[in-house]
Amino acid sequence: MNKSLILFLVFGISIVGFTFAHPWRTASDGCHYCRTNCDSRWEAWNQRHCHWWWSDYTPPAYTPPVKTPTEKCQSTYWLQSYYNSASNACDCSYWYVRNSSKTYCVLKPKTPTEECQDKYWSESYYSNESNSCYCYRWYILNSKKTSCVKDTRTPLEKCQDSYWLNVNADLSVNADWTFNCYCNDWFEWSSDNSSCILIIKTPTERCQDRYWLNSFSDWLEGDSWNYNCYCNDWYQWSLDRTNCVLKKKKTRWDYIKQLFN
Repeated sequence: MNKSLILFLVFGISIVGFTFAHPWRTASDGCHYCRTNCDSRWEAWNQRHCHWWWSDYTPPAYTPPVKTPTEKCQSTYWLQSYYNSASNACDCSYWYVRNSSKTYCVLKPKTPTEECQDKYWSESYYSNESNSCYCYRWYILNSKKTSCVKDTRTPLEKCQDSYWLNVNADLSVNADWTFNCYCNDWFEWSSDNSSCILIIKTPTERCQDRYWLNSFSDWLEGDSWNYNCYCNDWYQWSLDRTNCVLKKKKTRWDYIKQLFN
C-alpha cells in the first residue's frame, strides 16, 4: 500500500477520534468548556477543563481557597452563624442560638410576648401577673377575640365596660386621654373596687357623708326617699353650701340690729 495513503488514514482516524471526544477547540493552555454530552464524557457541565496530556502547558500547583472567619464559623455551626470580631469567637445570627450540645445554631424559642403578638398582632403583650395576653393601651380585642384593634370608645363607655352601668366618667380628658371613673349618686365602690354597688344608708347618713356630721335629713319613714339636708343646731351652711359650719356667736350689737330689723 502506498505510504502516503497509510499516513493519510492514520492522520484521519486520529482527527476523527479527537473530534468525537472533544468537539471544541481549546485555548492556548489546552483548556475549554464542556457544553454538550458532558455526562458521557465524564466532564462537569459548563465547567472549564484542560487536556494537559497533549499540551505543553504545565498546570499550576493547587492552592486551597482561604476561608474567611465567618466562612469557618458557618462550616462549623451552619449558615446561621458569623464571626464576632469583638469576642473573637463564632456567634449565632439574630433569632438563633446554639443547641444544647453546642454543635450548630437553631432558631430561638419565642418569648411569651412574641407568642402573644403572633396570636393578637404586635399591639399585644404578655403579663406575668395574670399569665395571659393583653392589648396595649389604646387597643382592645375585637369582637372575635382574634386581634387587638384601636379602641374608639368614649371615656364613659370605657368606665361602664369596666365597672358596669352605675358609674360615670369625669370627661376631663387630658392630653394623654387619661380620666377617672366614679360611681353615680346612691352608689359606692365595692370592697375590691371592681364595681359600683348600691349604698345601703339612711338619708341622714347620706347627708352626713355629703355635708359632714353636723347635718341631718327631714326624711320620714314611708316617704319616697325624697328629702332635704339641714344643719344641726348651732350650725349653719357655709357660703358655698358644701358643709355645715359652727354659727358665729352674736354680740350685743348683733341683737340690737336684729331688733330694729
